[in-house]
Amino acid sequence: MKLTPHAIERMKQRSGLHQSAMLKTAERAWQNGAHRADFSGSFARYLTKISAGHPRRVMRIYDGRIWIFAMDGTMITVLFLPADYRKAALRRLAEMKGGAQ
Repeated sequence: MKLTPHAIERMKQRSGLHQSAMLKTAERAWQNGAHRADFSGSFARYLTKISAGHPRRVMRIYDGRIWIFAMDGTMITVLFLPADYRKAALRRLAEMKGGAQ
């Protein structure tokens, strides 16, 4: 896993992580994050709109954020979940986690 300079800058701004924790968190998002297809309704439409701005990229939803990676796993950027979707997205992530156990 690699982090682009842009990804490092955005992680500092949007997650407050120290550089030593950035790689671990990005790896967890890549491995454990939910896929766009795991969601439905207006949040899924929002994710489709976001993905249109990042063609040929992989999107994961993890830890209350939207993580965008290149196909090879290189982290490109991280975005906040909008407040309108945050509660529904976190609820769905909790359901998915509970169902996997």
